[in-house]
Amino acid sequence: MQYYLLIPVLTKLATTNGLLIAFAISIMSCFVIYYFRFFTDFALPLYIYAGFFSTWIVFFVLGMYLRKKSPNISNRMLIVFTMVFLGISFFETIYEYKISGFIEISVSAVKISSFIYSILLIILLFKNAHINVSNHKVLIIIGEYSYGIFLSHMLLLIYITKILELILGGLIAFSLIYQGLIVGSIITVGSALVFITRKLHKMHSIKYLGF
Repeated sequence: MQYYLLIPVLTKLATTNGLLIAFAISIMSCFVIYYFRFFTDFALPLYIYAGFFSTWIVFFVLGMYLRKKSPNISNRMLIVFTMVFLGISFFETIYEYKISGFIEISVSAVKISSFIYSILLIILLFKNAHINVSNHKVLIIIGEYSYGIFLSHMLLLIYITKILELILGGLIAFSLIYQGLIVGSIITVGSALVFITRKLHKMHSIKYLGF
């Protein structure tokens, strides 16, 4: 919602220089979150470290930029760098877990390496958007449901974590199991919401919600 309100400003950033500015804002936001996460005892609220517009602004601007222009870089280079930064993201996750001891912190998507990996993957997908995937039903289903899950996951996360804490109690100590249950629950409930919404009125759902 924040980005839709900021569209008049963000559309002006859909240039090469604007994209660099958006990237710098997102990276600086990551550094600020790193500081509070690892060097202070202050716990940032979920809607600040995961939901504030400045953290994710590069992705919204990147989408608008790629609608106008495709970067002049080969698929091979994109695939190589995407895989490299995916690996770096894994190592950063392990490192953060070792220094924090909290799986909830280490698996957060707010990582510079994860941001660069995601940016490269998005560019790769946009660059090859012309490829026909109509025969791949799994990809079509993922495309139809993923955006709705993305839009609803923050709201679902708040309630699902509370419900799981009540049900599981001491089992929360097994953090990997807990995180797996959270991911599975969000995908399941999010998919159900998308399915119900599309069943109620598919055209209105796509037009006003985007899924």
